Amino acid sequence: MRRVFFFVVLFVPAVVWSQSQQSQGSRFDLTLTVAYRSGGDILVEERAVRPGDYVTDVASAGAYGLRLGYALSDAIRLELIADRQSTRLKDNQGLFGEEPGSFVPPGNTTILDVSITHYHLGLTWDLTNGPSQWYLLGSVGVTDISPNLPLPDDRPFSASFGGGVRLEMSPRLWVLFEARGFWVNTDESVSGTIAFDNVDCGETCFITFSYDDSFVQTELTVGLFIRF
Repeated sequence: MRRVFFFVVLFVPAVVWSQSQQSQGSRFDLTLTVAYRSGGDILVEERAVRPGDYVTDVASAGAYGLRLGYALSDAIRLELIADRQSTRLKDNQGLFGEEPGSFVPPGNTTILDVSITHYHLGLTWDLTNGPSQWYLLGSVGVTDISPNLPLPDDRPFSASFGGGVRLEMSPRLWVLFEARGFWVNTDESVSGTIAFDNVDCGETCFITFSYDDSFVQTELTVGLFIRF
């Protein structure tokens, strides 16, 4: 709820200001998106069966999103963005303890699941006019990272930058193709440790999960841009 309030506080004054600057009236739009997102990782300090420090990647997966936009001018638009990915962590070495005798029941792969959702306020800048509109984009906000691991959820500041093109299908309906990079300011001090007994350790086993000092993702997007 606080995230929604934050974006509304920023979005509404900008809309009111832009209405005073143009005589065309409201120019709202809605964009529905599907995407392929890759990148991101977490840190694993394994002090159990395979002692060591590891970087474990987030698996590439699809994402979907919704954007509400408003034209501040003929070339600049303001957007509220929500963009969610449901994926899992790669674990080719059994680093998360999915073995008998660990803290995870055998066969329970849901421990690897993680969702990553970006809530952003952004601007797009159209570089061309006509039936093909090339544009640049940027946004700032927060990113919600919610793993099933014994690692706390994190909601750090994040930003994105990219570009794309809209192709006109009708005066009110466009299809867009877009590439965007996300940078998330995660904190290594946010961590979670699990302790369990296993004969392979010789004593109590420890596994600590933490975020890296940043979390970077790239996204290729296709969307329907609907102008009201």
